[in-house]
Amino acid sequence: MKDITITRQVFALDELDPAARCVAIEKLRTENYENIPSDMISEGLYGELVVLITGEDRGDVSAKNLEKLTGLTLEWRLSYCQGDGVAIYGEIYNDYATQLTWGNAVWAQLTRNSYGYHYSHRNCFTVELFDGEGDIVEDNNVMANELGDICAKLERYGYAEIENFTSEESVIELLNNNDTPRIFNTDGTLAPSQFWAAL
Repeated sequence: MKDITITRQVFALDELDPAARCVAIEKLRTENYENIPSDMISEGLYGELVVLITGEDRGDVSAKNLEKLTGLTLEWRLSYCQGDGVAIYGEIYNDYATQLTWGNAVWAQLTRNSYGYHYSHRNCFTVELFDGEGDIVEDNNVMANELGDICAKLERYGYAEIENFTSEESVIELLNNNDTPRIFNTDGTLAPSQFWAAL
C-alpha cells in the first residue's frame, strides 16, 4: 500500500473572482436558509406577540413562557408557500391583552378551525368572546380582525428574520467568524471540508 498526498487550492470569499463570489454567497445563503434554527424564529415571534397584545416588550419568549404569560400558543410555517403564515390558539383575558378591543367581553377563545389542520395562517382559527358569566358576546368580528392583523404582522416579522439570517451581510459575517474561511473552490462551490483552511 502506498500513501498518496493530495494538494488542493482553496479560497477565501474575497479571493474569488466576482462570478465565483456570487456563486459562493448564494450557496451560503441557501445553506443558512436550510439550517435556520426554528427556536430563533419561534422565540422572536412569541416575543412579538406579547408586545402586540400587551404593549410590553419582554424580548424573545419561550413557548412555555408565552402560554404562561398569555394563555396562547402560536404555530407558524414560513416557507413562501400558499397556506403559510402564523396562527394563534388558546384563551386570552382582557386584563392582560390590553392592546385588543374588548367591549363587554372578559375573555376570548381562539379555536383551531378546519384550515388549521393543514395550514398555519390568520384564517386558521375562530374567535369567540365571553363575558364574566360565560355568555357569548358579539363584537362584529372586531377582535377576530385585530388578531388576524396581528398574525399578518407576525408573518412579516418572521419573514424579515429569515431574510436577515440569509442576507449576504449575515453569511459574510458568519464566514468571517469562522476559523477556516478558506472553504471555496475556484468556481465558488464549497470544497470538501477536509481541505478547509485558515487564512
